[in-house]
Amino acid sequence: MGALYLASKLEECPIRMRDLVNVFDLLLKRAAHSAKAVTNPNIQEFTYHPMSYFGDTFYDLKEALVVAEMQILKRLGFNVHVT
Repeated sequence: MGALYLASKLEECPIRMRDLVNVFDLLLKRAAHSAKAVTNPNIQEFTYHPMSYFGDTFYDLKEALVVAEMQILKRLGFNVHVT
């Protein structure tokens, strides 16, 4: 998630952090549902319920995104220009 956010910042139109967090939340919930469906075939079809923007889940994912981006930048030495 951090790498995708950092890569989008280098483009003309960077994506919003909220959009990226929403997409990853959907992907994580879908993956968890698929894992449950493998073990129990009687599980119903996947339905997505968006998270609250003022809840702990959103702020936890947002904080993880910022930490991941900073770790990548630190490892790259803040050199993000491609030659």
